[in-house]
Amino acid sequence: MTIKTWSKQFIHHMLCVTHRQWTYRNARTHLKKIEGRTQEDHDRVRNEVRALLAVQPEDLLPAHRHLLQFDAEALGQGSTRDRLLWLNQMEAAREAKIASSRRQKQQEKDRRNTSSRRDEEGGLEDRERSNLSKRQRGGTSLATRSSSEINNG
Repeated sequence: MTIKTWSKQFIHHMLCVTHRQWTYRNARTHLKKIEGRTQEDHDRVRNEVRALLAVQPEDLLPAHRHLLQFDAEALGQGSTRDRLLWLNQMEAAREAKIASSRRQKQQEKDRRNTSSRRDEEGGLEDRERSNLSKRQRGGTSLATRSSSEINNG
């Protein structure tokens, strides 16, 4: 075999390899398979379903826990459309739980702020009452003294 024939075969082989890689990539990325989705779309949906199967009931509000009571095998064998529907429902349920937690934290914070403001206001009222009673006691003590004590004193 000469260098020239070896070079031709090598270049031909390299072109075939790159062409196969390009064809494979196009098939994975652009070729629409079942349900009008690419293989990557199907794989992505399957991976998301697997990830959400690990969600614990405590991570959802009680109204949404029914989403975890299903046949996982049937979901896996069902259509991608059904899996996407379940995924969207789960995402909405998780977001609702997060929003509910935020709302509860904000309400607790508001309650603490309100009670601390009441305590501060109550403290002012207590001080005002205390000052008033001191003034009244001082006035009363002058009134209870006899006129001779006042004149002598």
